[in-house]
Amino acid sequence: MNRRFTRFVCGFLLLTLLLPFQIAAAEDASGVNAQESSISVTVKELKTDQAATKVKITAAVASLYELEQVQASTSGREVPLTRACASCDWTGEMPLNGLAKGTHTLIVTATDIYDGTGTGTGTFEYDEPPVVTRLEPASNHAVIRDHRLHVIAEAEDDLAQPSFMVQIGEDLRYPDIIESDQGEGKFDREYDVTKYEGDTLNIQYSISDGSLPDGDYNRRVTVNRTVHIESSPELTEVEREPDAQILDADESRLLMIRSGALIIKDRLAGTETELLKGITTDRSNGFKLTPVGAAFLIDTGWYEMKLFWWNGATLASIPVESGSVWQASGNDVAISNFGTLHWIDTQTGTTRDIPYPYDLNFDLEPSGTLLLEPTGTGASSDQIKRYDPRTGTTSTVFEYAGAPRGPVSDGAAILFTLEDGSLMKYLDGTVTEVVHGTTPERLLPHEGYEVKDGWIAYQKANASQVPQLYLQSPGGSVKQASYFNTGTTIRSLDASGTMVIANAGKLYQYSQGTDKPTPIAGGAGIVRWIDHQLHYLLGETIFTVKAQAPSDTEAPTWPQGDVLTFSQATFNGVKLNWQPAADEEGVVKYLLYQNNKLLSTLEGSVNSYEAQGLSPKTSYLFSLVAVDAAGNHSLEKNVTVTTVKPTPKPETLLYRFNGTILDFDQNHIVWKQTGDHVLWLFNRIDKSQVKVYDAAGADRTIINAALSVEGIVYTLESSGSAMTYLWKNGTVIEQPEGQTQYETRGIPEGMFMYTLYGTTYLYTREGELIYTFSGPGKLEYREQSYIGPGENPYRIDAWYRVYGGSLYIVRM
Repeated sequence: MNRRFTRFVCGFLLLTLLLPFQIAAAEDASGVNAQESSISVTVKELKTDQAATKVKITAAVASLYELEQVQASTSGREVPLTRACASCDWTGEMPLNGLAKGTHTLIVTATDIYDGTGTGTGTFEYDEPPVVTRLEPASNHAVIRDHRLHVIAEAEDDLAQPSFMVQIGEDLRYPDIIESDQGEGKFDREYDVTKYEGDTLNIQYSISDGSLPDGDYNRRVTVNRTVHIESSPELTEVEREPDAQILDADESRLLMIRSGALIIKDRLAGTETELLKGITTDRSNGFKLTPVGAAFLIDTGWYEMKLFWWNGATLASIPVESGSVWQASGNDVAISNFGTLHWIDTQTGTTRDIPYPYDLNFDLEPSGTLLLEPTGTGASSDQIKRYDPRTGTTSTVFEYAGAPRGPVSDGAAILFTLEDGSLMKYLDGTVTEVVHGTTPERLLPHEGYEVKDGWIAYQKANASQVPQLYLQSPGGSVKQASYFNTGTTIRSLDASGTMVIANAGKLYQYSQGTDKPTPIAGGAGIVRWIDHQLHYLLGETIFTVKAQAPSDTEAPTWPQGDVLTFSQATFNGVKLNWQPAADEEGVVKYLLYQNNKLLSTLEGSVNSYEAQGLSPKTSYLFSLVAVDAAGNHSLEKNVTVTTVKPTPKPETLLYRFNGTILDFDQNHIVWKQTGDHVLWLFNRIDKSQVKVYDAAGADRTIINAALSVEGIVYTLESSGSAMTYLWKNGTVIEQPEGQTQYETRGIPEGMFMYTLYGTTYLYTREGELIYTFSGPGKLEYREQSYIGPGENPYRIDAWYRVYGGSLYIVRM
């Protein structure tokens, strides 16, 4: 009993001691629940994106304890919010698809680790941007031909009437026109843009559903358009690519940008190949088609550019410094890159890099070789070099005193300048002066001088010291091409002699035979010669340019008497000669016809021609027409020529042997001695001979023998059977019957000969008899080659008659 009592007393005392601590813990727990109101939530921003696909939520949450989660909810939809740092706002995005249009209340709920909560609310408008239903001009890069720019913008919206603002200008940072719809619910204005003739205008349409003209950014549609103002009557539209900017064109392809993508289009098949996305012309420095693809230079930012090339299958590129200068010729591209000159074969992808100062000029020739300025001092500073990338070799083209610089080549002639300002021409090893220099200022290559198929365009100051352009024909006549009061540059020079001139933002064309240049269009477009026709590329449109009407309408005239004559008529050719025609502007070419078909086009300085490949005993009508720089044609001058009948020439005995000649070439004769038992090899060079075979009393007879590549092949007959041997440098090797080691010698292709009743006949490929002889012997043809002056190979075609031990040459 005492023990039980003792346990009871101890338990009571222990419970008495623990009870205050339990009460304190319960009070502490009650205090945490009381902190729920200490979480503060503020919704700072609810922003829908421009396409109204989601709302971006930003909320600030203040809490005594660590937060377990922050959620945003509306209309039964919930998304979590996160923060990037302890002091950062809580952010997140909620998709709007499926929500009802209109105003929505969003609740942000924050919960801490003790399940304490706090909330904040905000409202946002779920409204999609207006839907654009009409824009005029309807196409990007449209060309305005009548000076009237009609701008229209129409749109629809679910909740409000759209509002419109339009800005127009050459530079939208400083627009010339800013107008709104003034609450009309659509935009429709027409502007007179005459003062922008030849220029490019940018249009920005801002369409919103707000009450202000610019509206709420989140519910605004912005569309940009570019238009080109060009009303020149010299242009005729031939092709259009809506919403595209055409950058280059040839007979079968277009290179263009549409919706930021660079595209090559097949003009015949209509197929398109996308080369690269994200392209704009304001961050580029040229786009060019190549025979196999295209090449273009793009600004990639941070003072760097990339040169791209497409070969029809792959796109490749190299990085270059901003401001790099490049040229393209055929499939070859060259670009100067601050100390390195890169050359690329865009078809194969082959590249060559050569050290070359960035401030020196270079020229990419039609063959793909590079003309380089001198990089050294002293004597080497007077040398123009040529680098061949395919062989990796450099050679000196010419050396000329006066520090030649700025080479420009058309593949034949090379133009260059001297330190005294002279313009010079190098052609066929000779340097001549084009313009005498009067100041040390050099002309700029291609802009200040150009050469194409013998035509030379160049700048020269007039009496008022204003640079004007001049055009020199292949025949040497010079005409002034420009008469402006400000400086003029060359934009293009064609093989026809037509030059495109740039002056004060406008383009003009000039041809010899006209008294002044005629306007083409504004300088914003690109000129290209396509299928011998000048084209103008502007925006989405390709135009042809009307040919310049010549002011010179007088045709070249002929002198009195026999103008067109001939001499040296043979059985297969004739030499034609003529007196030069006269013209005020100079004769630039002659057209020579044979039987009313064009035989040859000759330069205006030529006055003779050798016609070959004619048939014997045949009459031919030759006609000559002179053409001046304006394209005026003279009257025809005619002459009839009848080729002669071939007549045999006297034979000349070259050698005579006591036996029969079996074979020969230009160095040796193989012959057998009378009796057919001894075979000899005669050297025609040193007149020595070697005995090849001697039967020496044996019962063997020489049937035939022939020269072979390695020696002499001969056949012996003994007791009715034949055996063939090869004699090589004194050694005899037995050969099987029917061997084919000897050479085959025939006659020129198309010719034929035969013998009938003891008479041999030789005919040309046209069936004309050119040689005949009667009696024994046979006719042989040999093609003889030798090395002549300058280690150059030469060939002579010769005919011989072989009779017994005699060899005759026949002179045709």
